[in-house]
Amino acid sequence: GLRSKVDYIRYGHTAANDDNGIIYIFGGMDETLLVRDDLLIDIKKTKPWLLQTVGGPKAPEGRAFHTATLLPDKTMLIIW
Repeated sequence: GLRSKVDYIRYGHTAANDDNGIIYIFGGMDETLLVRDDLLIDIKKTKPWLLQTVGGPKAPEGRAFHTATLLPDKTMLIIW
């Protein structure tokens, strides 16, 4: 099975994928009800999954039960 360095259960998150088979998973809650503000990226060439903290002046706050869309040109993942 797929092994991951992510050591918590996540629900209420969003997922978007691109044409290269990359899956972007953002937000959601863990089993302690902590709302997550991190981004999981599944890149076919780098198993296990890559976990990144989202940062910067326009980074979204952690959220759950939201929506996300990857723009057609793959330059931005819009989360609201």
